[in-house]
Amino acid sequence: MTHTHNSKTSAEVDTLSQIYETLDAVEKYLKDRAPDGGSGIPENAGGHPDFASRVRGLRGKLALSQAQFARRYGLDLATLRGWEQGRRQPDTANKTLIGVIEANPAVMATLIAKSSQV
Repeated sequence: MTHTHNSKTSAEVDTLSQIYETLDAVEKYLKDRAPDGGSGIPENAGGHPDFASRVRGLRGKLALSQAQFARRYGLDLATLRGWEQGRRQPDTANKTLIGVIEANPAVMATLIAKSSQV
């Protein structure tokens, strides 16, 4: 079955709209936190107490246990624990993932759930 761009359902259009809004929010988030001439990743976003506090705070804001947060966002539980304890440093992709979750946690949970069904 072939889909054309004109055959999108209302739900598909809504999902795409949410994705674009999330991407815009992430872009703004990264620009706001980027040091002059930086990559858009906050200087304090890796493997030390500032990142640990950031992830713990996000998880607390969402009222999720470590296991629930890891499951919802497709993270390894041991990795999440390592970040929160400052024992592990996230790679660039995971730093970006945390930023996107901060920008729009509900949309990211939906996208990750859909991608795991593929």
